[in-house]
Amino acid sequence: MKNLKINISSFILLLIIWVLTIPSIVFSFEPIATIGKPSPENHAFLTNQTLLRTSYYSTMVQIIDRDSGDILEEFDIRPKYSDVVISQDASHLAIIEDISETQTTKVSIWDVNTRELVSEWETHVDFSSKLEFSPVEPFLVNSLSNEFNIWNWETGEFVAKMTGERRPTRECYVVETIRENGRSVSKTCASPARDHDLLFTPDGKFLIVASQRPDIELWNIETQELVGHFEGHTGNWVDGLAISPDGKYLASFENEANFVYLWDVPTRQLLWKEPIDDNGISAVLFSPDGKHLYAADRNLYIIDVESGERIDAFGSDYLGFHQMVLSPDGETILLQYDGGYFRGGVVELWDIETRSQVDVFSDFVGGIVELSPDGETMVSEETFFIKIWDVQSQKVRFHKHDVFFFGKGFAISPDNTELAYSKYPHAEVADLRTGRVKLEIKQ
Repeated sequence: MKNLKINISSFILLLIIWVLTIPSIVFSFEPIATIGKPSPENHAFLTNQTLLRTSYYSTMVQIIDRDSGDILEEFDIRPKYSDVVISQDASHLAIIEDISETQTTKVSIWDVNTRELVSEWETHVDFSSKLEFSPVEPFLVNSLSNEFNIWNWETGEFVAKMTGERRPTRECYVVETIRENGRSVSKTCASPARDHDLLFTPDGKFLIVASQRPDIELWNIETQELVGHFEGHTGNWVDGLAISPDGKYLASFENEANFVYLWDVPTRQLLWKEPIDDNGISAVLFSPDGKHLYAADRNLYIIDVESGERIDAFGSDYLGFHQMVLSPDGETILLQYDGGYFRGGVVELWDIETRSQVDVFSDFVGGIVELSPDGETMVSEETFFIKIWDVQSQKVRFHKHDVFFFGKGFAISPDNTELAYSKYPHAEVADLRTGRVKLEIKQ
């Protein structure tokens, strides 16, 4: 179940951190300051002005101000190494925890608005895959081992197991090449077969599932049966879904391909399939009025739902897309890049109407850190970012994106004025105070 996967690189990083802590243990050094916030895991809009945030390594669930990023309230309700699932309207969240002593899964349901524990129960059924709240009934559906289970989250009672003759999954280590419009995409699987995404229709009557099959499934919640398919995907499997607020349209995509699909939900017919971006798509989302579809990856693309035409695009061309969240009024959109274990990432807020950046938050620390010779500047290197921190103010001066952790690293000049770093396919030298690029070195 765990998001935390201890691999070789993580072990090496832990070892480095352990070694670096030895002097403080031996000589009883005391920290003079703490810099940065925990890496953000997920966000959800509570209101147009407030956000719900969960963070890696933190047991706190926070409510933050949208514009300033300040913490308005936080409550310590999350055990370490647990997973959090937020309902579609952010009114409730489920905390999923493995209890090793009893080999059970503990589920805690919290009312976000009242900050009260609604229910707490344990089951021997693993909750290791996708989990989704019904928008109408107090139902929680989880997918596991090719099956779907329905639970009443108010009581913890098992409601039903959904049944149907599902098509075979595409097994792991299959490589398939898709050639459309002269573009080739190779897809591989390095994990067990699983359902990639699931969502309820707005009336709560149906569950729509994107799985490791070249189609999309439609399940009836009342009868617990598989009742049909959305057929027409040409790839290996469907990675993500979004449904319009009125339940009329369904959008789908595959990560490595640049196509977005739009379906008519009542008839399950494909309405259009359009190439949106050269790099692939990582998320789709409908506007509150259902007229526009937003597709995100390195940037955000605005698509006319009726025609499939790309209207506009904006963003900062960041790598490592993680999450896209839209405010209830549809005026502000949050784009989160990177972030995770040992990575801090960046969160952007954009005004959709003006296509302008409202704010960017980057004071999440992670990765490898180094102090400048004069001790006034700290540099932290993450997967896709280098962040330059002012030690005295404990704030980020600036950050550089598209800088790869697996590149050639960075270096601070002896006179504390310049920063050199690898930015594939070249290297750059920037002013350590302002971030202005002073020299570009071709490789």
